[in-house]
Amino acid sequence: MQLFVYGSLRSSGAHHDELRGAKSLGPARTTAGYRLRRLGSYPGLERAGVGSVQGELFEVGEDELARLDAFEGEAYERRPITLASPDTEALVLAYFVREPERFPLLGRDDFLAR
Repeated sequence: MQLFVYGSLRSSGAHHDELRGAKSLGPARTTAGYRLRRLGSYPGLERAGVGSVQGELFEVGEDELARLDAFEGEAYERRPITLASPDTEALVLAYFVREPERFPLLGRDDFLAR
């Protein structure tokens, strides 16, 4: 199964070690219609707006997904997502923020860009 990550789970992110055992498939970007919210020190993905979000794609197994579900906690839910790049027919999942309207917009498409 493939997982799109856009924040602290990315290769240079603070919590990338949570993806131990996963295989990196490289950079990826969502199709238009996604944006990021700020949840304190972390981003949250939502299906809204006209922009796209930069991230990375990983191949993960059921064990990794179970561990990541526990790590992400109640603030996030795992759902399917559509990517613009790489062009893939595979089922791709991502963690979306629950109740995005509670959080301010991040204001950029790449959480790790400074």
